[in-house]
Amino acid sequence: MTEALKVAFEDRWNKHVPKDSQYKSAVWTPYWHMGYEEFWHFVPLDGVSEATIANLAAGHTASIGKMKSHIKYSTLDDELFRLLSDNVGRIKLRELLINTWL
Repeated sequence: MTEALKVAFEDRWNKHVPKDSQYKSAVWTPYWHMGYEEFWHFVPLDGVSEATIANLAAGHTASIGKMKSHIKYSTLDDELFRLLSDNVGRIKLRELLINTWL
């Protein structure tokens, strides 16, 4: 995880989450929770099974230490990656997300 990503996350967090919120900023948690989505896939480190990673997910958020010791990186489904790689696809996806969630 790069420093630039951490800074960008903190900036967004501070804009959208009240200072007195019970939730604390943790840059890795969105990436961890996306693991429950069908389009997001964790690639285990050598010697770590997918079942071990699945067991980490059992009802809680893994710590950054657990993630670093078990997960090499994550990937997107090929179809979603192609959609995000295309300018028209990004615009349509953005519109869909805004119209659905705002």
